[in-house]
Amino acid sequence: MTCIMIERESSVIRKFIYDYDKHVLTVYFKNGKIYDYSGVGINIFEGLKHTKSIGQFFNEWIKNCYYWSPHPKTRQKFEIGDKVKFINFNLKGTIKMIDNWWCRGRPRKAYRIDTGTEPLVRGFSYQLEKI
Repeated sequence: MTCIMIERESSVIRKFIYDYDKHVLTVYFKNGKIYDYSGVGINIFEGLKHTKSIGQFFNEWIKNCYYWSPHPKTRQKFEIGDKVKFINFNLKGTIKMIDNWWCRGRPRKAYRIDTGTEPLVRGFSYQLEKI
């Protein structure tokens, strides 16, 4: 695995790491959150590395252009009764059920969330945060 870490700060980004083999850009934000952006090309990484404004480049070329997920180190564990909100939607609720299954040889979980409407909304750990 060939990775390079760049410690250039902006108003919201602390540092970023690029994996040349997997084409994954890991961004460390100043608020403590860490996200992986998949499929980021080398040219986009080089642009980010050399730009004058990291935040402007990130917002224009990366933020809504690539699939992202929270870095495995930052994934939260949820239990029944936890109050949660969806990261990308203005939707809040309480976890009522946890579905467990196997996918690609690994255990997975989905959470059934009571938002005050029927039916229960299904969410995954990478979409949720505790409130």
